[in-house]
Formats: sequence, structure tokens, C-alpha cells
Amino acid sequence: MAGWSLSCAIKSHFIGLRRVSRVVLSQGRKAGSSGRYRSPCLNYAFHYGMYRFYRKHYSAEHSPFVNAAVYAGIVVKLTVSSIRSRKDARGPT
Repeated sequence: MAGWSLSCAIKSHFIGLRRVSRVVLSQGRKAGSSGRYRSPCLNYAFHYGMYRFYRKHYSAEHSPFVNAAVYAGIVVKLTVSSIRSRKDARGPT
């Protein structure tokens, strides 16, 4: 789901609306037209969106310790994703 659709789902849940349709997710590798390589700017924007979503919807409900752990997890995920993307950009070795 995109960030805006997740925000809509959270807001509708809080006001008491129920989900009518179901989303079917396929298992497997990342799909789409972007391929395996992500530019550093796109990678940063994706993870910054994760940070903004958590800060907007969940950070007020949790302690500062939990928030710090989540933010550290996002940074670790960004780091690993950047390293893997850089490795994919060079091609198979």
C-alpha cells in the first residue's frame, strides 16, 4: 500500500468504518517497473515516508524508548537497503 492509502485506512479505522474489500498480496520478490536497483534518493524517500507515517500515527501512543527503537530500526533498514541496492547496481560478482 502507498503511504496515503495506509493513512486513509488508519483514519477510517479510528472513526469506526470497516473495510469492505480485501487486498490480495502475492509472495515473492519486489515487483514493479523499478527493477532491483533503487537510486539513493528514492531509497531515502521511501524510508523517510516510513518515518513520517510512524511519527504521525503511532509515536504519540508509545514511550520515547519504543519510538527510538522504531526510528533506529528504520535507519538500520535504510542502511541495509542502500548497501544491497549499491551491490545490485554493480551487477553480479
